[in-house]
Amino acid sequence: LGSFPAAQVTDRFERKWCLVVFGTAIAICGLLYGLTFNPILIVVFGFLVNLIERGYTALAYTYSPELFDIWGRSLGTGVSYGSAGCRTHSAQLGVDEPTVGDQQNCGNILAGVGPFAVERGLVRAGTDDTTVRIRMVNSDSIAVATFPTPKGRVEYRGDVAIAGVPGTAAPVVLAFTDTEGSATGSLLLTGNVRDSIDGIEVTCVDNGMPVVVAMAESFGLRGDEPHEQLAADPALLARIDAFRRKAGQLMGLGDVSGSSVPKAALLARPRDGGQVCTRSFIPIQLHTAIGVLAAVSVMTGMLLPGAVGHELTADWPRDRSQVDVEHPTGHLLVDVVVDADATPPRVVRSGVVRTARKLFDGIAFPRGHAEEAP
Repeated sequence: LGSFPAAQVTDRFERKWCLVVFGTAIAICGLLYGLTFNPILIVVFGFLVNLIERGYTALAYTYSPELFDIWGRSLGTGVSYGSAGCRTHSAQLGVDEPTVGDQQNCGNILAGVGPFAVERGLVRAGTDDTTVRIRMVNSDSIAVATFPTPKGRVEYRGDVAIAGVPGTAAPVVLAFTDTEGSATGSLLLTGNVRDSIDGIEVTCVDNGMPVVVAMAESFGLRGDEPHEQLAADPALLARIDAFRRKAGQLMGLGDVSGSSVPKAALLARPRDGGQVCTRSFIPIQLHTAIGVLAAVSVMTGMLLPGAVGHELTADWPRDRSQVDVEHPTGHLLVDVVVDADATPPRVVRSGVVRTARKLFDGIAFPRGHAEEAP
C-alpha cells in the first residue's frame, strides 16, 4: 500500500522534497506512536509508520540513480531481448536543456526489450534461446535480439562484462537490419565519403545513428584524454556544438540546435589494445562510453575507402568483422560488414553484444536475484 501514495507524487514533485516530507511524516508518526497510551491510536500510528515507510523506500529507489553515477548505484546497470516480434519508439531527453528527441534509436534500451516481451507474455520463449524481431519506430528499421531462455524463462545471469556496467550478465546479441539511412534514407548523408567543415575533414554517416566523424587531432586533441578533462572544457564543448550544428546543415537535417542528432565522434589511434580510440558527444556533452548505434555508424564510416579514419583500418584483420572500440571507460565490440564496392556503399551486416538485467517489477530485484522472480 505504501508504494501507491509514493506513485502519486514521484513524478509530480521533486523527489528530494517528497523524501523529506515522507521522512518527516514517519518521524512524527513514530514519535506519537511512542508517546500515546490509547490502544486505538497505537494501532493507527503504527500502521501509518509502516505505510509511509514503504512509500519512502519506493521513492528512495527512484531517487538514488539521480544522485550517483553508475558505479555508485546499488541497482544501476549503466548510462540508457522461439522467434517473434515487437516494436519500440525511443525518446532522448536533454539533461542541460529541456529537449526531447526521437530521431534516433537507443541501442542500450533495445537490450531489455526482448526479455521484457517474454516476461510480459508478448513473446513465447524458446526452450534454450529466444529470438525477437524488434521494429524500431524511430528509423522504421529492424533489430533482431537473441538471448538465453533455458526451460522457457529469461536467464539474466551470465559472464559477459560490459565496460561501465557493474557486474556481469547473460549476453543479448543485437543484429541490425535496414538501419542505414535512418534519418535521411542515405548511408552517406551528404552523398560524399569525405567533406570539410571549417577546414576540418569529416565523414557524415548514418547506420542507425546520424554521426559526424572527425580526427581528434583536428581539434588539437590526442584522442585518449580522460572523460573528466574533456567534459570540463567549456571551450571545447562549445566548439563541438558549433561543429555539430554545421554538420547538421550539411547533412540536410536543418537546424539541429534543439535536436539530439547528429552525434559527433572523434577518432585516434588505439591506446589500450583496441583497434580505434573514440570520444563521442551526445550531442554536446561527452559520453562516458559510446552509444551502441553511434559506434556502429562510426565503424561503418571508417570501413569506407577515403573516409575519415579509414587509414586506421590498414592493419585490421581481414578475416574478422568484429572491431574493438576503445572509449573513456573501456571497450565495446562492434560487428560491421560493408560492401564498399557497391554504388552506393551497402551495409551487409551490423551488430553488437549487450546485456540486460531485471531491476524491479513492483518490487526491486538486487543484483543476482532477478532469476528468483516469479
